[in-house]
Amino acid sequence: MRYAGRDMYSEYDELRRRIGYVPQEDLLHTTLSVRRALEYGAELRFPPDTTKQERGARVDEVLAELGLTQHADTQVARLSGGQRKRTSVALELLTKPTLLYLDEPTSGLDPGMDKNVMESLRKLADDGRTVVVVTHSVAQLDLCDYVLVLAPGGYVAYFGPPRDALSFFNKRDYPDVFLMLEATPGAESAARFRQSRYYVPASVTAPSARPAPEDLPSIRQQSVLSQLVTLSRRTLSVVASDRSYLRLIIAFPFLLGLIPRAIPGGFGLPEDGSPNSDAGTILLVMVLCACFMGMANSVREIVKERAIYRRERAIGLSRTAYIGSKILVLTLITTLQAIPFTLIGLLGREPDEAVVLGNPLVECLIAVIVVSLSSAMLGLLISALVDNADKTMPLLVLLTMAQLVFSGGILPVHSKPGLEQVSLIAPARWGYAALSSVGDLNRISLAGELRPDGKLINSKVVDDPFFDHTAQAYAIDIAGGVAIGVICVIVTAILIRRMDPKTAKRKPSSS
Repeated sequence: MRYAGRDMYSEYDELRRRIGYVPQEDLLHTTLSVRRALEYGAELRFPPDTTKQERGARVDEVLAELGLTQHADTQVARLSGGQRKRTSVALELLTKPTLLYLDEPTSGLDPGMDKNVMESLRKLADDGRTVVVVTHSVAQLDLCDYVLVLAPGGYVAYFGPPRDALSFFNKRDYPDVFLMLEATPGAESAARFRQSRYYVPASVTAPSARPAPEDLPSIRQQSVLSQLVTLSRRTLSVVASDRSYLRLIIAFPFLLGLIPRAIPGGFGLPEDGSPNSDAGTILLVMVLCACFMGMANSVREIVKERAIYRRERAIGLSRTAYIGSKILVLTLITTLQAIPFTLIGLLGREPDEAVVLGNPLVECLIAVIVVSLSSAMLGLLISALVDNADKTMPLLVLLTMAQLVFSGGILPVHSKPGLEQVSLIAPARWGYAALSSVGDLNRISLAGELRPDGKLINSKVVDDPFFDHTAQAYAIDIAGGVAIGVICVIVTAILIRRMDPKTAKRKPSSS
């Protein structure tokens, strides 16, 4: 199959910008308004020298062309089925493709919307575009110039004007045509068509010599940095436009901060010299809440946009820009959450002595931010791993419980073969260790009276080198948390490669 003098299979990379594709599923961020969705689409698709005014003018032109001007400021989620489908078409029309493919554009629509969408596509064809519609709806076939009927096995059973289709099959309506095709071998239906007057051999329509097609520039219109900025702004807009989700992520740190606050005690030593058992519990709850908060922010972030990513990747989206935008936005949101969470949980009962920065509360805040961010990157990895958003919730619960075990707060992991090594890949292990280093957990948990034989009265002791109240131990704990986050990002990038659309490589021309 050739288009514009090029083989569509071997040279599809070069033809992507000339071809618009609207899948059956509407690939839109439903919390954005129609105009904002199109504006971000234009920023990603248009050349870098296109001005904001030029992009806005093209968006207005497309809105008017598809009759969406009065719905420009309406949230996509509030549109009717037909209006949403036209918005999907508008997104593809921004770059003025000469060939437009649509997969089941009227699926699930009532007869009125079916006609409305098909009439809109008829107008697009009248403006000089080639519009190809894959459909099982036959109500508006009279609006088409040609109808291609495929028999089982992909055989061509008919290609010609829609008005002649029923007479060719000698049937009264299309349901009878479908039944006949199902009951007839595909090769037999194809042979019948080749013997008809509608069949035109390819050798008749294809010229013997084709002029060399013009070279096309790279499909990537925007630089990686420009795409990174655009995608980050779009992600923030999606978050801000979803009011219920926005209220949830604002309330989250305040509600979670009350949980460790409900545990009595602090980081000092009791007057009787007995060990402090409350400090470890406070830190453990702090770390688990921070891990849950970070993973909850990111665990659905990629999987919910899986189809959108594949489509935008097909038109030149940078994988680096996409992952980078997720990291930037998650870092911003998670850091802003960690600040009130830490202050509510520890303010007024923070450890007495700092290890590096001179302020123990600031050191605890840094530890909470690091464990929250590394957990967010772990959630991002899970989001890239699964293929359905419903699968993320069970994994979120499972990972939170695993953090409880591997943190070292509920049972010692130091010097435990197997458990100690596995715990090194858990964000909670490093977050709990950093907080324990600031709180000097080794010392306050080892406090107590010695028996005559030299043993402590307290049998539950903590003696983990990562908990040492030293600058070196604290720095190692923070670095460990950062390293886990970086590793999760690298694995996420590898997993996202699986989502890239499969295309044929262009074969080098022989000299």
